[in-house]
Amino acid sequence: MPNAKSQTAKTKPAAKEAAAGAAALDLQLIPLNKLTLSPKNVRKTPASAEADAELYASIRETGLKQNLLVHKVGANAVATSPYLMAEADKKTGNREPPADAGAGAVRLLDRPLWGKREVWVRTAPSFTPDLKLYHGLRYQPPPPTALTREQGRILDDFIRAAQARHLKVYFQVQAAIPPGYRVQFGGPTEDDRPRLPGGAIPP
Repeated sequence: MPNAKSQTAKTKPAAKEAAAGAAALDLQLIPLNKLTLSPKNVRKTPASAEADAELYASIRETGLKQNLLVHKVGANAVATSPYLMAEADKKTGNREPPADAGAGAVRLLDRPLWGKREVWVRTAPSFTPDLKLYHGLRYQPPPPTALTREQGRILDDFIRAAQARHLKVYFQVQAAIPPGYRVQFGGPTEDDRPRLPGGAIPP
């Protein structure tokens, strides 16, 4: 019976041979720990220890006759906002989800943020905007803050990581709302506020 050293020596050339064969056929070798059980698997009952032992013995004797079939799962695109967000207190932050109006003040987040369904946050742009692009406009982009300088790179890192994984990246930008006017935490200038036919501001 071969000892552990001879088994290791045999394994290394076999692994190199498999890698070379995969490269020649344009195949991708995926580590076993990167695979998860697919919900499409028709076998719903786990194999018994005896069945596993029989399979292992067969593989040792005759090799693997049929490779595992894998398919990609998960997202092929991600969306993000060009803004940063950090947790704050009630005095310095704004509520998420925003109250908006009426009963919105009791609304809670569907998915927890920082483990909470109601949280106060502060926001900042993730970049320093080019003010020349906004010259002469009524609304100007929010200025960068300490949060921009401290964590602005996070968005860049996120985009690069997504693109390295061949994921499409989309920005969530409200095109119909000027840069300095955000529904949650900002508002229009007095001249741009929506009014009723008689000129009164809606409650």
